[in-house]
Amino acid sequence: MSGKSNRHAGIYVNSAIIRDLKWMREHIARSDGVHILAANAWSPADLSPSDPGDEFALTDASGQGLGVYLPWLRMGFHCELPSGAPAGTIFFFEALAVCAAIHRARVWRKAGRTVRRLAVLSDNTNTVAIFNSLRATPPYNPILKSAVNVMIECALDVRVEHIPGVQNVVADALSRGKLQLVRELVPDIDLLPLLPPQDALGPAWQPWTRERLIHERAIALGHALDESTKLSYSSALNSYLNFCHIHHFPFEPTPDTLSLFATYMCHHIEPRSVDSYLSGICSELEPFFPSVRSARSTPLVTRTMRGFKRLRSKPVVRKRALTQEDLARVLAFVGSSPTHDDLLFTSILLTGFHALLRLGELVWPDRVELRTVRKLSMRASAKVNDNTYEYTLPAHKADPFFEGNHVLVRRSTSGPDPLTAFRTYLTSRDHLFPLRAELWLRADGRVPTRAWFMQRLRRIFPRDVAGHSMRAGGATSLAAAGVSPATIQALGRWSSDAWLVYIRKHPALLSAMLTDGRSLHDGPNTAGI
Repeated sequence: MSGKSNRHAGIYVNSAIIRDLKWMREHIARSDGVHILAANAWSPADLSPSDPGDEFALTDASGQGLGVYLPWLRMGFHCELPSGAPAGTIFFFEALAVCAAIHRARVWRKAGRTVRRLAVLSDNTNTVAIFNSLRATPPYNPILKSAVNVMIECALDVRVEHIPGVQNVVADALSRGKLQLVRELVPDIDLLPLLPPQDALGPAWQPWTRERLIHERAIALGHALDESTKLSYSSALNSYLNFCHIHHFPFEPTPDTLSLFATYMCHHIEPRSVDSYLSGICSELEPFFPSVRSARSTPLVTRTMRGFKRLRSKPVVRKRALTQEDLARVLAFVGSSPTHDDLLFTSILLTGFHALLRLGELVWPDRVELRTVRKLSMRASAKVNDNTYEYTLPAHKADPFFEGNHVLVRRSTSGPDPLTAFRTYLTSRDHLFPLRAELWLRADGRVPTRAWFMQRLRRIFPRDVAGHSMRAGGATSLAAAGVSPATIQALGRWSSDAWLVYIRKHPALLSAMLTDGRSLHDGPNTAGI
């Protein structure tokens, strides 16, 4: 009730919360009391196939179905993806497979066998996490509740742990329906159909009320744009509304109004920026004026913009691309006894250069309201090998499907080595902050910001170098080494030929690189993503 003017006012509780509270109430009512430390500490390695109270299972899910393998019993269970479950999310089916394995305890109990401890191995880390924490987003709560029902009913102690996918071959083959392969791997196996627990699908997939549909759609529309994009679009809309107000024009975005707005703004700011303003206005006003994009595309508006770009546009001044010599200059500036922040800055710079990353994918925005933990790379995702290092970029502005990206950087022999810099930084970071989750951390424990990075960059380079110089330098280095355009576009995660603006070479040299693949340097760039 915090923040409410009337502390006795009613609050809205959705049906999912009501179902969860009723479920908890029913278990409390049937409970025989609270048991402190009733479970013993154990791991799958402690289980014994000769102990009738122990059992072991491996699970997997694929785009074809679910698979559960009980190696001690030589039994394999498989089924196609159940109807009524959400499509397009393998995480749901991985969790459902683990839940189905736990439900075997009911079958064993009916057959007169009491299993006290069950170890389940899954190659999906998210599934392991939700069963160990019993915390998940609402669509997965029915799976957890279904599993807990069995654990309480059968007095079953469950451990869910991770197994690498390459070691989970039998369960993987079961989930894909490759039964012949399963028989080759385990000749004496019994193959049986798997019946996923229906209560694990939950009522979340039942029809919703119209009010809830509208509510959920409104939430989705509010998150359709990245926060930084939303902020700039809101600024564009405010400029348009202010223009209409001071000129006594109606707010409806007609071709005439948009053309006059463009005329007014082009006399005050760069016409190329006015193009972005018009895009923001269309995005913000489309729910209220569905024809706004048609008005924006009319010849009156497009020709007005074309004319002002000819009349008032200034040449584009792009920042200089970094070179391998610039990177060596940074290492020389840092010296032989760098501080932790020096190591952090150097590693960010080399990673951004070799992996073609945007500065915003490595540091936090300066504005607090634009910061989100969802975009931070985590230490747990970082792996260092002999010749490469890698980590997960969970989300970024150019990731429309929220799939994240896997960043992989190889050792470089033609310039400053990013692997050495990253390994040295990681050693310092783990010594200072062994329990922190974030990958990139300053010496004071804060996540580096754009202002922090630019302040250090300005100590070494003049203002012709900026954050985008890393990405431009990496793309230019790859092109100069004869890397194909398609490869550069894929490495930089560009969806179009927009990456060409990052290449800072003379057009004639660029043409030679892109058509003939001729290298302008002695050796190729050996780093990538």
